[in-house]
Amino acid sequence: MGRVTAGVTDRRRPSRSVAARVGFVSTDGYILAFRRHFGQTPGAYVRSSLDRSA
Repeated sequence: MGRVTAGVTDRRRPSRSVAARVGFVSTDGYILAFRRHFGQTPGAYVRSSLDRSA
């Protein structure tokens, strides 16, 4: 999941692009797996990352 977090923190890259890059066929499947692993959606993860760095 390290590659996932690296891709997701680039706000210019949409979830569908990150999903395809890390091998998911569906964006929904990627978001579900991300939420199960990290406890939040990719968008929430990015927002919380930005809050921590500010």
